[in-house]
Amino acid sequence: MHRDPNIELSPQTTLPTRSAPRFNVISVVAPILGFICGCAVSYVLNDQFGWWAGHALEAGIHTLGWFIVIGFLCAVIALVRVEKWWGVTAVGLVVNGIVLISFWVKQTSIWPGLWPEP
Repeated sequence: MHRDPNIELSPQTTLPTRSAPRFNVISVVAPILGFICGCAVSYVLNDQFGWWAGHALEAGIHTLGWFIVIGFLCAVIALVRVEKWWGVTAVGLVVNGIVLISFWVKQTSIWPGLWPEP
């Protein structure tokens, strides 16, 4: 960073700092939390409510998908805010972006789903 020599720094004057790493940490934690919540949703729907295993697993995967969307949006917000720990922001963008693209490809393809219904 280039400092203007005409500006004199005093203890009361500080250089601007970057934003605290909030959104980029959320963007990395979101897929992990989404996987845990997706497993819980699948288990509860299959075991407690008697859903067919394929539908329960699809619901768990959709739960994970929403966490991925939130994680990707948080990574973009962290990129715009120029938060500290830019490496964490990059990991959040890459991981959430790859999974988000794979979800989009799966939803737009003619693949019938995880298992055909009995």
